[in-house]
Parts: sequence; C-alpha cells; structure tokens
Amino acid sequence: MAAAEAFIECREKGGVWHGTSYAELERIKALGKIPIIEVDYEGARKINEQALEANFLFIYPPSFEELRKRIGNRIETEAEFKLRIKEAIKQIEFANKSVLFTNRLVNDGLDEAKAEVFTLVEALYF
Repeated sequence: MAAAEAFIECREKGGVWHGTSYAELERIKALGKIPIIEVDYEGARKINEQALEANFLFIYPPSFEELRKRIGNRIETEAEFKLRIKEAIKQIEFANKSVLFTNRLVNDGLDEAKAEVFTLVEALYF
C-alpha cells in the first residue's frame, strides 16, 4: 500500500507532512471510543469526499482582533503572521459558505468551548 493510501487525509505544509492514518482511527474505535481529529478545511473536504461517517465542527475565533492576537502569540516573523492570517481567513470564508460544517461554535474561552464540544459529542453519539 502506498503511504498516502494509509491515510484518510494527508498533505505537506511548510515542508512537513501532516495526516490522519486509517490504522489509528481503527485502533481508537476498537477501544470503543470516538475518534476526534483536528483537520483544516482541506482535510475535512478530503474526508467528506470519501463518504465516511463523520461529523464536522468548525470552531470560530470570537473576533478578528482576537484571531490576530492568538496567531500573533505563536508566530515569530511578520511574514509567517501574514501567511497564517491569510490562511485563517480562507478557512473561515470556506466554512461560512460550506454545508460541510453542520456544527459550529465560537471559541470565546477554552473552558466554554470544551463544554460545548462535550455537549455536542454527547448529543451526536449518546
């Protein structure tokens, strides 16, 4: 099996490959757990194209200013900051126009966002 075929989604980003393996998803499901994976909008599209059972959640920042602040706290160069902002805007625009993300929440704070995710998982799977 080719390496790419071992992954539900994968791509190269900044010289580093990222992906989600089928084997890992199956391992988690075999434990009786629900796999939760973090992917960008391109990964979500690839998963959806395979018609796999999945629920997609898009997590929005509370504001553009907060998005800039959060990205700025993790970025060292201005060029990298501009690239990350541009990518974030693309993802938000995609989510706004897409029917793929049937679940959405605004991340106003970690504790509140975690509680909303737990509530959503319980509603969808239990």
